[in-house]
Amino acid sequence: MQRQPVYALAVTFSAYTGLRAGELRGLEIGDVTLPRQKGAMGMVSLTRTKTRQGGKWLVGTPKSVRSTRVVPIDGWLADDLRTYLASHPRRLDPSAPLFPGRMTRAEAKAAGVALHAHAPDEAERDDYANAIMATYKWTEPIETANVARNYYSPALAALDLPPARWHDLRHSFAVLSLSAGEHYMQVSKRLGHASFVTTLNVYADYISEAEGGKQAPLSRPTAVPAPQQTRKVSSLR
Repeated sequence: MQRQPVYALAVTFSAYTGLRAGELRGLEIGDVTLPRQKGAMGMVSLTRTKTRQGGKWLVGTPKSVRSTRVVPIDGWLADDLRTYLASHPRRLDPSAPLFPGRMTRAEAKAAGVALHAHAPDEAERDDYANAIMATYKWTEPIETANVARNYYSPALAALDLPPARWHDLRHSFAVLSLSAGEHYMQVSKRLGHASFVTTLNVYADYISEAEGGKQAPLSRPTAVPAPQQTRKVSSLR
């Protein structure tokens, strides 16, 4: 996913906030609050979902009453989001999708945008990055199924990692948080479970007997090199 930094950030964001796919699709710029201070925690408000049906985006409500919630964003992730939003073409529009969809090849061709079939060399890197940005559909939300099929799953395969669903990013958030010492009731709240009993049943093996508070923020994920140097897909960084 090195060639799609916007979608790499979307994957990382999902794994470190625990959002459902529909909630991620429903996010708009106005839902995110980011402090100006580097390293300070931000927050994201979950109030809607979006689902594509019959070629149209339908706006819905989160799964349960507790699914309407505010989730904290660790400082390093808030920094990455701030950098990303600085180049977002609709950053001043609070109703704009936080993460955009992407043109099909036919749409890109009609718009006169070239889709590169291979990674660029050093001299072409800036032009390549601009071309990638031009293929995003900034008026429509991210298609998580397409990202999973075209980028997320191939990235896992390139790293010789087992297949995983997009929803497994949500499970990763829960396990990471509980392993870091977060209280299971706080994790349940951030996941938007209808009852903390659900959290207990699903993640009992990761809940500390001490049930103490969060010991430290979750750390930024580090890059893992691909097993073979000829592979072009690297980490989700």
